[in-house]
Amino acid sequence: MQELWPEVLKVTRNINDDNSRALVLRSLAQHFPESLEVEALKVTRNINDESIRSELLCYLASRFPESLLLEALEVTNKINDENSRILALTALASQSPKLWPIALEMTRKINSEYSRAEALRALVPRLPESLLLEAVKLSRQIYNAYSRILAMS
Repeated sequence: MQELWPEVLKVTRNINDDNSRALVLRSLAQHFPESLEVEALKVTRNINDESIRSELLCYLASRFPESLLLEALEVTNKINDENSRILALTALASQSPKLWPIALEMTRKINSEYSRAEALRALVPRLPESLLLEAVKLSRQIYNAYSRILAMS
């Protein structure tokens, strides 16, 4: 069966519809060996629909070895839709403390105050004290009172 996996992923990569490709990859991810996770990330990267790409990154986050998480975060950073980016960002950052400083930096670049607050809200409970001060500084840059409160709740 091992020798068939590369061919299965090749067929998956050639599915034209983003949603169908993501559904097949999600189903396969439960069974394929770790050696194919790099290829799974490549398939994910090539999904045009940002919300589908984000959902797939969220799903695959716990399957990726730490060595792939940084690359997955780079894929996430290219998602233009801030809500989709935040979902993938927080899912990936929850997998490794090494990603927390990068996740905070990505959060800083989110334009929408509400979206930035949502990202901070998801990240803050996981952050060590050494990064909490940075998160507080970011929340102070949020001018909308409700969003600022949300960020630290």
